[in-house]
Amino acid sequence: MKKTNPESLIADLKKSKDYIDKLVEGINPVNGKPISTREVIYDYKVSRQLEFLSEYIKNEISRLESNEKSKKEDDDDELIEFELTDNELKKIKLSEKPISLADICNMLNHLRPSSKMRKLKAISAIEVLNAFGMIDRVRRKIIPTEQGAALGIQFKEFQSNGATLTKVLYSKEAQQFVIDHLKEITEINKTKRF
Repeated sequence: MKKTNPESLIADLKKSKDYIDKLVEGINPVNGKPISTREVIYDYKVSRQLEFLSEYIKNEISRLESNEKSKKEDDDDELIEFELTDNELKKIKLSEKPISLADICNMLNHLRPSSKMRKLKAISAIEVLNAFGMIDRVRRKIIPTEQGAALGIQFKEFQSNGATLTKVLYSKEAQQFVIDHLKEITEINKTKRF
């Protein structure tokens, strides 16, 4: 069976159901004339299977139409861009201990007034911190610069399952720097589609 779009598939299924229903009624679906009672469709087993198939197609049509309807509703519900008001920003409680950039973004995303608002991504904040010279990006690693270290961005090593891993943590002052530059971060966030 060739791939078809959902609307075409629904139309084809409706046509098939109409043909099957006419056969069950003893009518030739092509010319509309009665079918001879000697034909196989009058066999009890055949007519029962045709009725079953008609009901199955009806349910499939309903399912496909429901999926199409919800897909259209989802398309209408486009996400709005991330933005917090001054009142929402006042609710932020900075962490006294250093936390990751992902934790900062999660804290900000928690303040979103609606689930229909796009989430703030850490990669957007990384680009702004890099532009301000607070961090360098070396391959996939983030390394605090002297200026970033002075602000409280620190590179920390820790052990996990016998391996030495690294993490970049942000002091309370560095967290505030991210919040102070939220406007720039949200502008970059608009261009990021994950």
